[in-house]
Amino acid sequence: MYTAALSIGYLSRKIVRYFKLDRKYKILRFKNEWHYLLKGEIFDFPDAEFDLMTDSVEDIEFVFVDVIIELGGSTILYDGVLVDYSLSKDGGIESITLKNVQRRALTDDCEIKKDGSKKSNATKYYPIDGHLLLFKYEEIKNLNFTYYKLLRSQQGLYPKLVE
Repeated sequence: MYTAALSIGYLSRKIVRYFKLDRKYKILRFKNEWHYLLKGEIFDFPDAEFDLMTDSVEDIEFVFVDVIIELGGSTILYDGVLVDYSLSKDGGIESITLKNVQRRALTDDCEIKKDGSKKSNATKYYPIDGHLLLFKYEEIKNLNFTYYKLLRSQQGLYPKLVE
């Protein structure tokens, strides 16, 4: 009986995911909807306010994440490519893991020149050595997700926003 219940549950889950029924019908979705946001599957929700016009969710090859953290009284912006995430049982997210991470202080956004005009310092990023950087969700103030596909050109592969 246990084997039959386990098999039916496993097969049901595979069928729901294969036919994307969880994206169409809210009742079939995972309790924790962070998965759909982190993978870009939220674009397929019938009630989503933003649809992909020319691409599909399956075209998404990587997700670029901006993370804002307050650290020692300053606000730091980290960005990198999403590698992994850990979901919590209560419907939240425990952590996210990024690679190719760089950081900058948000106070470095603009500098006021002597003539009163603003000079953008948005390129003042500092690369972070290491393979992976893990962020605990409880320390994160804001997250921004950007979904990309890879296109091939004569120069090689280049990223392009999904549309």
